[in-house]
Amino acid sequence: MRTLAAALALLALPGAAQAETGAAIAKRVNSQALNTTPGAFEPGRVGFAVNVQGLAVDLDRFFALALPGEVVEFEVMERPGTAFAFEAEGLADTLTGPRSLAFAAPSAPGAYPVTITSPEGEAMTITVFVLTPMSAAEDGAIEGYQVGAYPAEPLRGLDSYLPPEGLIRMPPELTDAPLSPHFRLGQFVSKQGGDPDVHFLLVRPEIVLKLERLLAAVNERGVRADSFYVMSGYRTPHYNAQLGNVAYSRHQWGDATDVYVDRDEDMVMDDLDGDGRILRRDAGVLYEIAETVDGLEEFAGLRGGVGEYGANSAHGPFVHVDTRGTPARWGRK
Repeated sequence: MRTLAAALALLALPGAAQAETGAAIAKRVNSQALNTTPGAFEPGRVGFAVNVQGLAVDLDRFFALALPGEVVEFEVMERPGTAFAFEAEGLADTLTGPRSLAFAAPSAPGAYPVTITSPEGEAMTITVFVLTPMSAAEDGAIEGYQVGAYPAEPLRGLDSYLPPEGLIRMPPELTDAPLSPHFRLGQFVSKQGGDPDVHFLLVRPEIVLKLERLLAAVNERGVRADSFYVMSGYRTPHYNAQLGNVAYSRHQWGDATDVYVDRDEDMVMDDLDGDGRILRRDAGVLYEIAETVDGLEEFAGLRGGVGEYGANSAHGPFVHVDTRGTPARWGRK
């Protein structure tokens, strides 16, 4: 059984170890994620699916969120009579079956990979990020990292707008940790100022699952891309207030992203409609694909917002995608 240190070494890709601002981290990791390789798009899927926390996952890399001590259940779907192998830190303390695993999250926040291997040798690694409970916050900060305060009352009384129970603790060695085949943790960090040694953020598995499907759909349309540039992922309430954004922005709950295609890595949306110019119409191309993906049956429980934005002095065109639970559309020209 590999040690936790060894597992984290496998998770963490090369990156700067010194303290960086959230904006610098996101720019660096986005650039790494956007490096393309010749050949066809590789969706990173395996020949079996695992149900974890209510999501059916068939990607070779994914993640789950858990509070310390919480039990995370993994169940291989649709393979009766087939035995799978499970590998995880502290596996002796878990309950396993031929196609299932009940993994008790350790007490220490961090990243704990669980690898599931089929009889054919295909492997899926799901990293359990054990969260730092929000109760660790003092005066709106955790370990000096400014989080701020979530709204005292949930919007329309919805549970999805209750303050999150915890945040992912991201030391430098986890900045490049893969969340899925084409997205890394540091892409979603809040871009607020400061120069902390450790960042805290929240990114929901649901939004990454939808982004993976959207990325595959973009490639199916003939636009070769290995990731999206995540212009905005998680926003702390502290940073959201600095931006003057609405108090109930879904970015604060980790299930909203502002993205664009940037294959040439110039930090601006690419020319998706082929007219030789970068205009709002290029965001419209991505909007139409995102709207189609949002309507797929597989996302029936993860319907969300799709918004189109044009360029201004601060940014180029982009598209907003979230998994708020109900359809919402805005900005379409």
